[in-house]
Amino acid sequence: MELRSVVNNQWLLSWPSIMTTQPLAILIPIAFTVCGLLFTMRNTKYRNDTAKNNDLDVPIIQNNTQYVVIRNKRLRIVHIINELGAKVPLVVFIHGLGGQVTQWENQIEYFSSTANILAVDLLGCGKSEVTNRLEDYTTESLVDDLEDLLKRYPSENTVLICHSYGCCLGAKLYHRVKHTIKALTLISVKANITESELAEKQKIQSYPNILFDIFRYYDRFGGIHSTSVDRVLHKDANNELRAKQLRWNRQSKTIVWKYMMFGINWFTQAEISSIECPILLMTGQEDKITPPEMWNFQKWKRTPIISERTVDSTKFRAMKVMRQNDEEHCPKSFIARHPDIGFIIDITKDPPPYRTSDFDNSHITYIKLSTVSKIPPSRDDIRRFIQVAKEAWDKKPDKQIAVHCHYGFNRTGFMICCYLIEELHCSVAEALRWFAETRPAGIKHRHFRDELYLRYEVQNNSNLYHSEYSNSE
Repeated sequence: MELRSVVNNQWLLSWPSIMTTQPLAILIPIAFTVCGLLFTMRNTKYRNDTAKNNDLDVPIIQNNTQYVVIRNKRLRIVHIINELGAKVPLVVFIHGLGGQVTQWENQIEYFSSTANILAVDLLGCGKSEVTNRLEDYTTESLVDDLEDLLKRYPSENTVLICHSYGCCLGAKLYHRVKHTIKALTLISVKANITESELAEKQKIQSYPNILFDIFRYYDRFGGIHSTSVDRVLHKDANNELRAKQLRWNRQSKTIVWKYMMFGINWFTQAEISSIECPILLMTGQEDKITPPEMWNFQKWKRTPIISERTVDSTKFRAMKVMRQNDEEHCPKSFIARHPDIGFIIDITKDPPPYRTSDFDNSHITYIKLSTVSKIPPSRDDIRRFIQVAKEAWDKKPDKQIAVHCHYGFNRTGFMICCYLIEELHCSVAEALRWFAETRPAGIKHRHFRDELYLRYEVQNNSNLYHSEYSNSE
């Protein structure tokens, strides 16, 4: 026997007949019914407030909003034609799950001065139509909508800027219209959906909408400082941004969110690997939804652990940073596998994601030498690195030194190449070649390679010229 309670023509909950008393069996459905009615009354007020707040859109959004019918669905878009027309690219903005066009307002205003703009509220989001067909919200269907939209507003030079779930849509859209896509920007993108996230998705689908709405309502208690807002924004976010986030949270529709979650088909590794246009990956240092390590991990996992042999006649070996919880490349396994390595020089800026104390009382000595990522190490950094290496070999002349930044290519390669040039007196080209032979791909960033030539060949030749010129006088 089952006891069912109905609110607003929806099944609220199904209770198994294990209740020990009749009063309890009566009170629980009544309590949920009262909460549901109170929520419905308050939610009606929120919908009215939302209607009144339509004019909160910034002028550039208001003045360029259009409604178009795409595959029998009415979608809100923002379309801005630059005065240079086809001479400039079309920048297309694709938001994520629960997002909308207004989240791009600053970017739209910025890029509209130099490019054509096309931003869209995906089906069920923002001011676009809401349908009750589950199949309309699958990843494939949403990509179909975007493909048809780009056919209506064609450009041979299109740049996609995507956020979160929008990155998945953008990656799949690329393969439909790749001949027109010149670049992709993926913001806060996940590499994949884990099994635990899939299980959570299935669990969420089982919750009745009314209960989910009640939870969301109480989650917003506290307004701009509610859990609903704090879950997304950094604690130092200003009140203006917090007010916008609260507004977006209120306007996000539970049924649409659940439909989209149910229909997600994330991109595959093959789909990402086969993208041929330039890709810019961006994430926020304080991103709570998709932290940097979530997508960096996949890149790290694919990177070879350590060079198979030392670089030329030195005893340097380049490697990627270890992770404490990785069975294959953590301090414990590293100590066991590499009796020939006596030192690790860590040139990352921050504390490493592994316990350096694990090397205490082992045959490996850990040395920290902080450098800034993305830029070539300074001359002082190089002097310290060479000095540290010499001191290490004075203590253990037969031991190898493992050097790592994050992935063991750019800063690591730069440091080792500088040692080869300054201590072994080889040319820049030789140093780059020797490093690449032991760490395939070598130094990847061009500005690192250029800096080596600038530092050791251009300036040396310039100094030689000035010296000869001075002597001739």
